[in-house]
Amino acid sequence: MIQRSMQVLAALLSVWEFHQTKFEPVVLIEELDIDKRLLAYWRKEGLLPFIEKGRWAKLSFMQVLWINMLNAAHSLGLPLRRLKDLTDYFIKRAYDDDLPKKNLEYNKKKLEHKAKLHPLTAEEADLLHQINDRLKNDVLLYADKWDINYFSNLVTEVILDEKKGGVLIYPDFIAEYVEDRYRVVGSQEVDLEEPHVNIPLHPFLKRFIRNEDLVSFQQFPEFLNEDEKRVLQSIRDNKIQSISITRSGKGKNLRIDVTKTGKLTP
Repeated sequence: MIQRSMQVLAALLSVWEFHQTKFEPVVLIEELDIDKRLLAYWRKEGLLPFIEKGRWAKLSFMQVLWINMLNAAHSLGLPLRRLKDLTDYFIKRAYDDDLPKKNLEYNKKKLEHKAKLHPLTAEEADLLHQINDRLKNDVLLYADKWDINYFSNLVTEVILDEKKGGVLIYPDFIAEYVEDRYRVVGSQEVDLEEPHVNIPLHPFLKRFIRNEDLVSFQQFPEFLNEDEKRVLQSIRDNKIQSISITRSGKGKNLRIDVTKTGKLTP
């Protein structure tokens, strides 16, 4: 059992493989590089609601990511109170909001809107059928509440959008971000010049996802101007076949034209 689980950790996945298996229980909790007594304390304090008392079996990749984030916050000196704030923000709030059902209803609405514009593909039609079936199954919806939360939503958004993302912890509130998009609960505003703790997801994802799949997650160096960033972004897009760059207005204006292959990357 331990050997099989270690092989899972050692064999890095593609982004798509990770996305498809992120909720499967494959990692033995004994293999985490975290004191088991600390994990037991966190479970007792409600930070690991997905682990039932007396059951220390296997964890999913998503649950391991959550534990890694808690451990990073703990290592940076954040007190238990702030770890509970993180749990309330990402997990308890999702449970109270019935987030799995909200996710399904959101995706159903998108597919139904798309179907009004043009016929769905076979895969899209099958997905819509699966969503409708799951929305009718209260047992599965309840089970999903132990896996799907605002943290898993954030991780999913980061890997599918291929963007940098993470969590910002301020003295009075918590924010999440994907690139330069920030989300908070309430009326607080994110000010990066104010004191805060930044916990990026990228270092944790590197433990599961192949490095070449994470290249596009890298942030552009600060010395690049906006035009240079646009060119590099186009180069990194596997769907781009050719790039044409022209200047006008005595070199002041830059025009970037791209031609796409029409092929979808896996």
